[in-house]
Amino acid sequence: MVYLSGFEEALVDDEVDIRQERGRFVPGWRVVRKGTAIDFPNMDTFYHHVFSPTDGHQFDNGLYRAGERSKTHRFVREGVVDIYCDLH
Repeated sequence: MVYLSGFEEALVDDEVDIRQERGRFVPGWRVVRKGTAIDFPNMDTFYHHVFSPTDGHQFDNGLYRAGERSKTHRFVREGVVDIYCDLH
């Protein structure tokens, strides 16, 4: 677990992106604070299906293609969350 102190609140984003590019998550990992919403825009030409089976952090954004509205999930608990896509 990583804890940060001494940073200014204004430097922390409430919404961030983890893009789907070339069949990968970009960036491959990210540290966010509790309450942050992460968008998962599909930058590929094929469908993606973003989800997490992590205990206490489960979500399923369903199947969506490039150009559709970005799928978002708000992380309301602390902890490490494994995120996957059924298609890669």
